[in-house]
Amino acid sequence: MTEPSSSSAALFSLVWSLGALSFGLIIATNFRGSATRFHAMSQRSTYFGRRSRFTGGVGFLRLLAGAFCLIAPFILINAVKDLLEGVGGAYRMPYLPAPMLMFMFGIGAFGMWMMWRPDGPLRREWQAGATLQRTAATLATAAAAAFYLSLALGSLHAMLAVWAIGGAAGLTLLVTGRADHEGRG
Repeated sequence: MTEPSSSSAALFSLVWSLGALSFGLIIATNFRGSATRFHAMSQRSTYFGRRSRFTGGVGFLRLLAGAFCLIAPFILINAVKDLLEGVGGAYRMPYLPAPMLMFMFGIGAFGMWMMWRPDGPLRREWQAGATLQRTAATLATAAAAAFYLSLALGSLHAMLAVWAIGGAAGLTLLVTGRADHEGRG
């Protein structure tokens, strides 16, 4: 295992800040009703049909997203600066023990089941029938599987790439989601 280079940390900061800035802008501005849709989706995504105790509304969610909009550009600027200055090779993460990988895979499989169950958000987007939404749902699922594979193989760069692809697919679903999300649940 090599020591983490400044390039690896900068690459992580770059991916995180781009995701946080994109997500923050989309939710804070309620672009195409995405904040309302995300709030409704998070209220429905509780385990086994239990209602969430969180009482924050769409306004609180948009305020929180605004905080991400304020923080992310500073991290993005520092990440780009570090990438331009940094010299470093690929960082290899330590191998995880097989029981830990299996436990993490179980959690991921449960999460995918929650997303694809008959009333789950990915199943609803798939049933909407639009090509863009079906592609984004497929990419989000494939990125989740590839994330665990890259984790098992110890490749930070591959993990960040699939994290970015999955995030872009999720944002696509959030922005292009069906209008009836608000009324269900």
